[in-house]
Amino acid sequence: MKLKVKDLDIETGGPLVAILNEKDAIKFDIHYLDRIKIKKGKKIETAVVDIATSTKTVKEGFIGVYEEVMESLKLKNNGKVVIKLARKPLSIDFIKKKLDGKSLTRKEIDQIVWDIVHNKLSTSELTFFVAACYTNLMSINETIMLTRSMARHGETLKLDNYPVIELQWFLYQ
Repeated sequence: MKLKVKDLDIETGGPLVAILNEKDAIKFDIHYLDRIKIKKGKKIETAVVDIATSTKTVKEGFIGVYEEVMESLKLKNNGKVVIKLARKPLSIDFIKKKLDGKSLTRKEIDQIVWDIVHNKLSTSELTFFVAACYTNLMSINETIMLTRSMARHGETLKLDNYPVIELQWFLYQ
């Protein structure tokens, strides 16, 4: 489906979000928190959908996009994009697995961390992961795999001077 872009001039601070008009959402069977692929030229991003029940926010035939999507796809207000329904990230199944009290494999933890780093999970899905790890404690092995995955996929601090020494100020008080 082709839609015109409406720059909402709002940042989420991470997750990629788009807003569809309620009539367009019904027409294409897209629901709140579904994910859609937004395509502009050869660039594609996956965003979580919110639905506007009023035309004040997003008119029919338009898609409201947050700044992260605007920047990533180099969109312009009133430009055209193509959207289609996308599947949920694989890591959601792995988060459910942890919520059920089961252990996660290295590949599952890697996928969760990759999805977090690349803003593929909504805030509530991320909260479920934290809650799953809190209520069903991670094993030592899972903790090691999580730490390694965070170092592999996330940003790391590069230090020029060694050794690095941490002062334990509370010991001296």
